[in-house]
Amino acid sequence: MSDSTVNQSGEAIEEQESGLAIPGTANCELLDASEEGGVSEGDSDTVKPPLYKRWWVWAIVVVSLIVVAVATAAAYLAMDRATLPDVAGLSISEAQNAIAEVSENWNVELSFLEDADGVELTSENTADYEVKLTDPQAGETLSKSNNDQVIVLQIGKTQETLDREKAEAEAAAQAAQEAQEKRQAYLQKQLEHSLENGFESGTYEDLGEIVVFNLIGNVDSFGYQSPRADYANPGYKQNIDNCRSAADELGASVLFCHFTRDGYLHQCYVARDDNADEDQIIRVNTFVSTLVEEDEKKARSKQQEWLERFASDLEKDVDDWHAVEVTLAENRADMFVYVQGTGSRYWTGTPTEVQEVKNYYQEVAKTIAFFTKCPASLQFFSRDYIPFSDGQQFVSDYDFNPIVEC
Repeated sequence: MSDSTVNQSGEAIEEQESGLAIPGTANCELLDASEEGGVSEGDSDTVKPPLYKRWWVWAIVVVSLIVVAVATAAAYLAMDRATLPDVAGLSISEAQNAIAEVSENWNVELSFLEDADGVELTSENTADYEVKLTDPQAGETLSKSNNDQVIVLQIGKTQETLDREKAEAEAAAQAAQEAQEKRQAYLQKQLEHSLENGFESGTYEDLGEIVVFNLIGNVDSFGYQSPRADYANPGYKQNIDNCRSAADELGASVLFCHFTRDGYLHQCYVARDDNADEDQIIRVNTFVSTLVEEDEKKARSKQQEWLERFASDLEKDVDDWHAVEVTLAENRADMFVYVQGTGSRYWTGTPTEVQEVKNYYQEVAKTIAFFTKCPASLQFFSRDYIPFSDGQQFVSDYDFNPIVEC
């Protein structure tokens, strides 16, 4: 090897006189020269930019940031998501606690199914109900941080509750049937008792809060006297006691309506339920008032017919009555009796006997007024049309009330 070499420019470079050459020394010197701003002759046409100015470096940085952001977001979303637990069959409190353990941000609402519609939950009856379904459905993935998330618990009765209520309903129905049978037996007994005490026929109507006995007498209205409050009469008092007792036994307002055989209301015993409220009392009073009004309407429509029949019966029953005439004018009924004898006096006998006869005819006048529903009079004349001077006229206003309060 010669003592000198020639570089690319043709200049000679002297080798060191002693020692070995260090490999790469020349290159290192060129690199240093380049870093100091110098440029080798071979690289004079290409200038390398700094690393931070190279595009691929920034591309790598941006991609790395995106990857990190996506990974962070994915991790956050994964941590924020939760599965709605299956709470079907749990009690309301158990379901609420199970959902709260997953997220306290969710809003839990209750919705009642048909068998529990309108129920008011209390500490006493909450155990009778359970969760049947949820909306959203169990298993759906939801955001735990979503404050607007609503979880609807659909509430229904537990099977145990349904079974118990069914058994209670069956027992109540059985008890109601037995009570109704007992009630009907009592009503039938009361009706039979009335028939045993002189009534020809009768029916009863059970309206629940009102029970009506319609009892038909064995004679027409002509055989009745006008109704009166006769507490000295044992039968009158017995009717009152019996009506009151029936009301207490049945827990209802009771009416015992006594009708003549030809359909006129003679008396009506009324015992109101002691436990009836104001509305029930109003309904009972309305029922009684309607009953009386309908009877009066019927009687007034048959005034003339009733008077003529009554006069005919009296004429047949009294031997010394020659004739009986009736008039009906201006809502007043007058009956004229013509006796067999002549002269101005009719009443004979002892004072007691005469008074008894007069009392009887006064009752006849009251009976006329009661069944025609208008003022009435009974007047006596001799056969030659001369009015009697002593007690010849008996007058009665219509002021009778057939209702007997018990």
